[in-house]
This record gives sequence, C-alpha cells and structure tokens, in this order.
Amino acid sequence: MKKFVDSYCNYLQKKRIIVSNEQWEICAYGLELIVSAVLNIVILVMCSFILHEERYILFYFLGFIPLRLFAGGYHADNHLNCCIIFAGIYLVSVFLRCIAEPSLVLCFIVIEIMLILLLSPVESANKQITSKRRRISRNRSIWILLANVVVCIVFLWVQPNNSYIEYYLISGFLASSTMITGKIKLYFASRKKEGASL
Repeated sequence: MKKFVDSYCNYLQKKRIIVSNEQWEICAYGLELIVSAVLNIVILVMCSFILHEERYILFYFLGFIPLRLFAGGYHADNHLNCCIIFAGIYLVSVFLRCIAEPSLVLCFIVIEIMLILLLSPVESANKQITSKRRRISRNRSIWILLANVVVCIVFLWVQPNNSYIEYYLISGFLASSTMITGKIKLYFASRKKEGASL
C-alpha cells in the first residue's frame, strides 16, 4: 500500500500537481487513510459473504463507523494491524448477534451509554485534537448515542429479535468498547513520553 501511495504521489509530483514536499506528505497521508479505509471495508464485505451474513453488513457499518469517527478509540500502529483488528471486531459482532437476546442487547446499550458519557472522545496518541474539535466530537457522539438509545427502545418494544437492528446496536457497542483500549494506549503513551523527557 505504501509503495502504491508513494508511486502515485511521485506521479502527481512529476505532473506538477504536487509542488512541495509538504504537499507530498499531506497527499501521501490522505491517500494512505483512504486506501486503508477502502481495504478494511472490502475485507469486511468479503468476510460477510463467506459467513453468509452479507445482508446485515450495511447495518454493521451504520452502527460502527459514525460512532467510531466521533467517539474515537483504539488506533493500530500500522495498516496491517488495523485490518486484522477491524476484521476481528466484525467477527465478534457476528458471534454476539448469534447469541443476542433482547436483555443482552439492553446491557450493551447501557454499557455504551456509560462509555460514551465517561470517555468520549478518545484521541490518538499521534494525533492530538483541539479543545473545539474535542467538544464537537463529544457532542456528535452523544447525538449518535441518543439515536442508538431510541433505536434500542423501539427494537425492544416493537420488534425484538430483529437481526438487522441487533447488528446495528451491537456494532455501536463494539465501537464504543474500543475507547477503553484507546484510553489505555493513550495512558501508556503519555507515561512513556514523560519517562523519555526526564
């Protein structure tokens, strides 16, 4: 992936679309994120077809991605680990959906409420965010949480055991759970930084 991104950025530089090293680095970073995101989605779609769960994959993405974007969470150190972890989380969602009962889904939403209210947003150790951006991300993650709570109430009241809604709610729970490991990683990264500065 890095070779592809570098060669494409070099091509843009030869065409004079990129004219400085700073632009090259920004373009390479952005392309890496895009390619990584597309690759993760393709891997998950393939997994869903292999497991015969393809009809639910959209609801998984709807529950996971928005909350993950604004609430933050664990960030892998490289793209390979990111792909493996992302696929692993999806496989956990498939397992949880198979054993899900309305009472278990309710427990998930209660845990999600606590995690979002206590931890959101969790930033990356390598990418600090401004206080304004932190406030915006927190507000948006809370709005998404409220939407999830409403969906959960309707799910439990109107149509329990709906697999589509179960996927949606479980993926939201898993997205919020990554905040715990993200917070732990951030703590150890700050400790390491403090130790290095002494």
